[in-house]
Amino acid sequence: MVNKMFADWREARRLKRAFAAEIRAILELIARDRLVELIEAEITAASSRKMTGIEVNFRSNYNYVFIGAAGKLGLLPSRQVERIIAFHYHVQLMIERMEIMSRENESDDIPYAQSVVQIMRETQELGRDLVNELELGNH
Repeated sequence: MVNKMFADWREARRLKRAFAAEIRAILELIARDRLVELIEAEITAASSRKMTGIEVNFRSNYNYVFIGAAGKLGLLPSRQVERIIAFHYHVQLMIERMEIMSRENESDDIPYAQSVVQIMRETQELGRDLVNELELGNH
């Protein structure tokens, strides 16, 4: 019994580190590709020309840890599980919205582009908070 509890505790620590690393990597990709700034520049320029699409380069390979560890989420506190899932859904929503924005029929929709920026900012804030929570071991 004690061995199982210790093994679960150790596995939970490893999961937290792995999720924190994956989330940090996603945040770094968003920052590196300057996605928020690029969309904001497109919104500003939209008064004189059509907005152009902005491609998300990590849309198909950003959640390997999440997919691989989904069966072990029960080892983590329920609040952290909820926030990890929420973060990954935010990223998926951000990617889907950017893909829609890139299509020709959405290219002049400034309010839509502004909503994408808002989702991206919320995703970044949630991710930063979650990384801190997972790394500090709180909650």
